[in-house]
Amino acid sequence: MAVIGRIRQYSGLTVVFVGVALAAFVLGDFGRKGCNRRGDGSDVVTTVAGTDISYITFERAVARQQQIMKLNNPQTNFTNEEMFSLREQVWTRLVDSIVYYEQFEKLGLAVSVEEMNDLIYGEKPHQYIASSFTNPQTGQVDKEQIVNFFSNLDQLNADVRLQVSNLLTAMQDDALKAKYRTLLNKSYYAPTAFAEMRYNYANEKRSVDVVQIPYTAIPDSIVTLTDADYQKYYDEHKETYKKEETRKIEYVIFDVKPSVTDISAVETRMTNLYNELAALPTHDVPYFVNINTDGTLYDSLWKTKNTLPPQIAEAMFANAPGLTVAPYRDGEQFYTARLMEESMRSDSMDAEHILIQFKGMPNVPADAPTKEQAQFLVDSLVTVLKNPFNPIPFGLYALQFSKDPSATQNSGNLGRFADGAMVYPFNEAVQNGKKGDIVTVETQFGIHIIKVGAKNPPQKMVRVATIMQILTPSDLTRKNVYSEASKFSIENRNIEDFRATAETENYNVREMDNIQPMGNNLGGVTQARQVIRWAFGRDNRNNKIHVNDVSDVINISDDQFVVAALAEINPKGYSSMESQKNAMQFQVMRDKKGDMTLEKIGANAGTNLEEIANKFEGTQTEEPVQVTFNSMSIGTFGRETNVIGATFGMKEGAFYGPVKGMNGVYFIKETERIPAEPKEDYNEERTQMHSGFSSRASLYQTILREKADIKDNRHLFY
Repeated sequence: MAVIGRIRQYSGLTVVFVGVALAAFVLGDFGRKGCNRRGDGSDVVTTVAGTDISYITFERAVARQQQIMKLNNPQTNFTNEEMFSLREQVWTRLVDSIVYYEQFEKLGLAVSVEEMNDLIYGEKPHQYIASSFTNPQTGQVDKEQIVNFFSNLDQLNADVRLQVSNLLTAMQDDALKAKYRTLLNKSYYAPTAFAEMRYNYANEKRSVDVVQIPYTAIPDSIVTLTDADYQKYYDEHKETYKKEETRKIEYVIFDVKPSVTDISAVETRMTNLYNELAALPTHDVPYFVNINTDGTLYDSLWKTKNTLPPQIAEAMFANAPGLTVAPYRDGEQFYTARLMEESMRSDSMDAEHILIQFKGMPNVPADAPTKEQAQFLVDSLVTVLKNPFNPIPFGLYALQFSKDPSATQNSGNLGRFADGAMVYPFNEAVQNGKKGDIVTVETQFGIHIIKVGAKNPPQKMVRVATIMQILTPSDLTRKNVYSEASKFSIENRNIEDFRATAETENYNVREMDNIQPMGNNLGGVTQARQVIRWAFGRDNRNNKIHVNDVSDVINISDDQFVVAALAEINPKGYSSMESQKNAMQFQVMRDKKGDMTLEKIGANAGTNLEEIANKFEGTQTEEPVQVTFNSMSIGTFGRETNVIGATFGMKEGAFYGPVKGMNGVYFIKETERIPAEPKEDYNEERTQMHSGFSSRASLYQTILREKADIKDNRHLFY
């Protein structure tokens, strides 16, 4: 059997191959010992747990993934954005493969030949196999097809064998990860005493009376925040501000836009095309359009008035064929158009059909009837269908005789379709017929027996030939813009001059903060990687970039140049307190108000809630409030975990306060304890505890990455 036919027979298999191929290649080839070791380190893209990945090795992985993706879609052309994403995927899986396999080797985890055979041929095949070899009619995995396919691998071409190899490696990797996850999950045990404690925490209730002195009682305007206040909060929450190295740049974009001269040249060209289009014989128009338009080739579809551009709709429906409209501009395109033909037509219609195919047509079996035999069958069916006394519905004949694959679902009924939606001979046969007519027509798909259905009332429609020319900058314009950008870069080699000249020349200076080495976005820049690479790398003379340096002209595309200046380098570690002031202000203000409120309360607030409520302005009271230890909020006061913690730390019937919370300072008094209903079986709590552990254990990937001491140098290469 031909390879293509084989793969089409298992259409789902190709999809699965492509879906797992990247993981298979990276985890299979790189996860084992064999990554490149550097000499001087100049070609190292990434170091993971002491293992170096060279540029050549990484590019080989990327190229192989491109190859696999092209096997599924040969027409694939990778854009810059797609290549960035592809490299990101390869890098992520590459890193994970090394991290994982270090753990697998330490633990002695492996997948045996017997286990692999079971994943392919066993009673419960791996999901990749099951999804690829499921019989669509029965919904069951076809074991015989699995055996046949893998028994004949040597008959398939190299590309398919590559995909199969990747599939098997991905299955092996998946099985190893499953073993690792199982090992982690089985390492947890919840004793009965812990399960009982969890149950009591969730179900024991405490009723308390609450008085709140809200922070809103203190206006922001009377609070002065000092550096000491910010530093105190920063020190208490320092881990929140841990970060990787980032940089800040300022940059000017030089967009290449059509000049007045460029616009005039297109206008002249369009005027000439308009004159030629208007003078052409009708039969020469399609060819003339096709060789002169920058847009869609000649469109022969019929158009209603509301489907034409508003600039020409009125003219096309108010004039006779041959009318040619003068050139007009719409955005960055110029257009001219000629009215080719007009007709009264239905814009949508219904039809049923029976498709009869014959030998010699594409994708038709060798045992199909000859064309003469097919025509005889068509004539016989038409005779029967036109018989007014025939009681059998058209759809039953379609189910029995039609070779259209959709007939099994729709019994040959195509429903409502727009004019022009079907292949031309079929479309015109329905368009020209009357409701109830039985007509035949031959197309590239075979001979169609058509029963014409309902149609919208005929309305005037037109055919229009359109020529479009895109307004683009000329080479001279590009050179002029590049010269302007180059002059700006050469004359301003530090950030102070950069800013001053930009202000004088009225250039728009943009800023981007917290740029990471592998960032891919800058406002207004179409391909940001080149600018970001400069900020983290070296200039054209191989000099290391320093703060205040200004770049040479960075050629982003034919339509855009950028000149950038490095404003800040924020090293790996912790963001400075100063840089986080704006982000911290709300929390610091809240913390300061809490301290001010505690100072105002003093040490002798007393223990009588009613007296406390009357003693201070703006207090809020609520009684009773019922909470459990697992509660996140208390009454109507919102999220107050500190207050709930204090409630469950008190002795029975006690008073407690003041407690500094999220929204105010609180005083609480317990009024009642409601114990949890006793129970004998804590399996539900055990399950919940194990589920919580499993959820936390799922973070092992992040933890393993952190411990792998990853050194990412991709920004030096891409």
